[in-house]
Amino acid sequence: MDYPKIVEMVPPDKWAPLSEELIGVILGAKNDDKIPNNIANTILMDMKTGKSSTKQGLTLLMEVAVVSDPEKTIIALGDMQLLKAAAEIIQGA
Repeated sequence: MDYPKIVEMVPPDKWAPLSEELIGVILGAKNDDKIPNNIANTILMDMKTGKSSTKQGLTLLMEVAVVSDPEKTIIALGDMQLLKAAAEIIQGA
């Protein structure tokens, strides 16, 4: 799946709210054991430094959220009216 392409579909003014939504999806996922420690550490560092709402940070969050809980990721995108991004994930699944 082309996560950078999906993030390109998100308007920059929605990056911060989407970042928070995706972090919520990841934290609520029952499959958190699928997230390698180095990726989890990168996400934590990005959150701490404010990089989680950048294009690069959002791309990582999107990938981890889709792997952790694709259904909740799609719901979060739909709730934010990011229907093209949600459709891209559905097609890639």
